[in-house]
Amino acid sequence: MPYCTQSDLLNQLTQAELIQLTDDDATGAVDTAKVDSALNAASATIDAYAGARYTLPLQSSEKIKQLCIDLAIYELEKRRRRLRDATVAARDAALAFARGRAVLDQPAGAPAQQSEADVKKTQQDRTFSDEKLEGF
Repeated sequence: MPYCTQSDLLNQLTQAELIQLTDDDATGAVDTAKVDSALNAASATIDAYAGARYTLPLQSSEKIKQLCIDLAIYELEKRRRRLRDATVAARDAALAFARGRAVLDQPAGAPAQQSEADVKKTQQDRTFSDEKLEGF
């Protein structure tokens, strides 16, 4: 399920721009299948970065929606192979945010999941501790 909608995209793009980015058959209308594809690709990217730390799907928030919008516009422009500098900068900023240890604005009921790297074992919990390996 995408984290933003076509309506959300229209808060950033005009109807004419969205038509230009999706209308391969010159029908004069937005190709909703192409919009849906871009929204799904953007949401999948968000999930790939957030999945190790948060329960998926993420709950709706303004930050998640804006990240999805920025990534979806990038996907749509990439189809035309005419990426604007502002679009690339927005995509790079979204990915930099995701790569960092930023905390997403998820509601209190959606705590971050622990990854294996975050779990620290004590010497007694280790399968191959010094004591257990003594004599080998």
